[in-house]
Amino acid sequence: MTDPLRARNRLGVVFFPAFDWAISATHPEREERLLYTRDQLAEEGLFDIPGITEYRPELATNAQVERVHFCLPSTGAVVTDSHRASAGGAITAARLVMEKKEDKAFALVRPPGHHAMRVTHGNRGFCNINNEAVMVEYIRDHYPHPTGRPLRIAIVDTDVHHGDGSQDIFWNDPNTLFISLHQDGRTLYPGTGFPQECGGPGALGRTINIPLPPETSDEGYLYAIEHAVLPMLADFKPDLVINSAGQDNHFTDPLANMKLSAQGYAALNRALNPDIAVLEGGYAIRGALPYVNLGICLALAGLDAGRYDIMVNGVDITPERAEKYDFSTPYAFNRTAVITKADDDSINTLEDLKGKKTANTISSTYAELAEQYGATVTGVDDLNQTFELLLSGRIDATLNAEMTFYDYTKEHPDANVKIAVLTDDANQIAIPMRKGDETAALRTAIDAAIDELRADGTLKALSEKYFGRDISTEE
Repeated sequence: MTDPLRARNRLGVVFFPAFDWAISATHPEREERLLYTRDQLAEEGLFDIPGITEYRPELATNAQVERVHFCLPSTGAVVTDSHRASAGGAITAARLVMEKKEDKAFALVRPPGHHAMRVTHGNRGFCNINNEAVMVEYIRDHYPHPTGRPLRIAIVDTDVHHGDGSQDIFWNDPNTLFISLHQDGRTLYPGTGFPQECGGPGALGRTINIPLPPETSDEGYLYAIEHAVLPMLADFKPDLVINSAGQDNHFTDPLANMKLSAQGYAALNRALNPDIAVLEGGYAIRGALPYVNLGICLALAGLDAGRYDIMVNGVDITPERAEKYDFSTPYAFNRTAVITKADDDSINTLEDLKGKKTANTISSTYAELAEQYGATVTGVDDLNQTFELLLSGRIDATLNAEMTFYDYTKEHPDANVKIAVLTDDANQIAIPMRKGDETAALRTAIDAAIDELRADGTLKALSEKYFGRDISTEE
């Protein structure tokens, strides 16, 4: 019998967070972008699964970079050690697969690269050098086809942004099929990637662009994969399939407008079945990236990504989430609070946020709400940073869940903060689970348990114990 805990495909995960490189301390492209992913993979025991192994990257050489790029004014001015390690991580992933040490490989590396063109002047769309292109040329230099013919390599770019750099580099290469699925360039950077962009005279039809409308969900992406990408791959007959695995089309990503879920990413990778995946974008660094990367790893390893039936983590019911998950009956109610210093009386309504400075995590809906009311929002990574900025006077307020405030003040009873505004409408907190009839019995059992806990006073008691008040009812 097959061991369900053994990877059906041997998977090498090449990890490099680039500790010494960031665009800025609060920019989404910073070292924390992958540290949360590493913690999640370790916490889930991914590397304890037989057949899944973690690797460190080698450093790409300047010569390997220059095999692809003209760097202006010089290679040294464009390429840092972090960039060479990121490209080297992609090379390491390629070596694992091409030398048959692993069946699949995933280069979890940063900085990203797919916006870097043949001629590169430095940072463009967070990209200095094109990691996949450096890897492809390395593969062609070191692993020729046994018959002597050129290797046929397919790159499928699923980043939300058009892979304009990869398109530029492979524009005239008849042996590379470049397919980009991305949010329509009329609505998002870099404003390119339209169907008429289909390759140079010697490689016509080897560049394929599939622009998708904003709000495209799992269903739309999987339809495009099944009905467009897979038939083109079958026709091209590649020796190797590479996924430029951008993850900024997740429904919580702050830089785009798509609606993929972590499960959707896993399903996409199961359908695409790439030999090598290389991380590109993805900037919901706590709320999405760790779970998406986990799903991709499990999909590449041939394991079921649907490892959990439910998630209990203070999840608000929203229309977007309700489309993707079924929810239990609510067990708590959570209003939006505007939190200020205790001695600040300048904010009494949401309208008073106009012209004020606030702080929230970059993917937070509270940040969006603050901006709607005219506040300037500073992106932070966690709640402690937010309160540090507030107490030091660097921001005027922060918007957050009222239970977050109660939890913070319970741990910091002397904190000089207060709730200045509390919305009338409360968000419902419930338990999400996989959608469909298969969880119906589980959902019924959970609802019954919540009703029982509410009836006998347990929910109230737990609420008062941990938050100092009863949030188990709307009253």
